[in-house]
Amino acid sequence: MNTQSAKTFEAFEQAIRKLPQVVGCYLLAGNYDYLVQVRVADVEAFRSFIRDRLVTIEGIGETQSSVVLEETKRTTALPLSL
Repeated sequence: MNTQSAKTFEAFEQAIRKLPQVVGCYLLAGNYDYLVQVRVADVEAFRSFIRDRLVTIEGIGETQSSVVLEETKRTTALPLSL
């Protein structure tokens, strides 16, 4: 985000909730403000999402992207001792 105001964060969160491509959005501590998880059909759709939707949200200063090449493991199970 280009500012750290509550108004900017709230506006971003409201805008991100309206984007159907966003399947997860997380407020972070550290170097980045948010992690946004996006599901799209292909790289062209991802480029279009970034250019036409994401960076048009007021308050975004810059973005950094990573693309998942392969899912090694995903689970929602908790490692509970019995």
